[in-house]
Amino acid sequence: MKNSRDEQTNGTIPSAIDKADQVHNIAETQIQSGASNDKTSVYHSLVEDYLTSASDLPSTIEKLFSSFNEPSAVETEPSENYLQNFWYAILDSAKQISFRDTPSHNKLVDLVKAVGNSHITGSSLSGEEPLELQLLGMCSREAYNDEPGSGMGFLAPEVCAWTNLNYFWALVKNEDIMPYIYDIWALRQALERDHVDDEPDDAQQPSSAVLKYDAYVPAAAAWIFGEGKKLYLTEMDLTPSDRSQGNPGRGGDLWKGKAEYSKERWAFWKQRFEEISEKPDLREETRKIAKEAVVMMSEAEK
Repeated sequence: MKNSRDEQTNGTIPSAIDKADQVHNIAETQIQSGASNDKTSVYHSLVEDYLTSASDLPSTIEKLFSSFNEPSAVETEPSENYLQNFWYAILDSAKQISFRDTPSHNKLVDLVKAVGNSHITGSSLSGEEPLELQLLGMCSREAYNDEPGSGMGFLAPEVCAWTNLNYFWALVKNEDIMPYIYDIWALRQALERDHVDDEPDDAQQPSSAVLKYDAYVPAAAAWIFGEGKKLYLTEMDLTPSDRSQGNPGRGGDLWKGKAEYSKERWAFWKQRFEEISEKPDLREETRKIAKEAVVMMSEAEK
């Protein structure tokens, strides 16, 4: 639908990648789709106080878990529901922090680690991972559904938020907090596909190849910036042993190798970043970010 989304982007993405007020408006309508806004807003305030140093880490954790473990709260709603709302607030905050602001993202990661090392009462989920991180994984997967495009065009603040969120996820994985495979997904989307202009009937909101590269390349580069050396050193065959498992590590049309983390796939990604950095029709910022990714990949290889 050629509507306000296209009119707002006007076919371009603004150079200011961290327009926090616009990003927050997008987050309100998208990333919180799985959480009730009134409860999530309480946790937004808690996270904001922490990020602005109005509350230190121990105090933030104490306030957070006292709300989770409040008997009256547990009686009316399972504790994990409150924690889920908290994770949506974390992901929303990550969307609003520019991927260039590493200290603020690291501070947010420290909060995630502290929550993962704590435990709430009255929980019902079980598994190898702690309940707290299981719920972070569930909320993150829901948030991944907000990837730009998906037949609906590329709203500028949404694209900015997507890059910021991928950078946060990269830092979380780099700290061994969560075993996300989103790095492959982001790099596959940006680099392993030869994007072309949509035909009028291809999607609900046809988009140009330029818009796709401008949206996906910065998010892919965010994984190089945040995971870097760890991603380079990872060697793992992801070929499923059972067809019913799907094939989440598969490549795009341009990648002819296996579903894997490997030096060969890393080299292919680097080559593609180099090629994209020379595309004259892309935004200058997209080309710049692609070049930065190449430089950081070379550093990781040393």
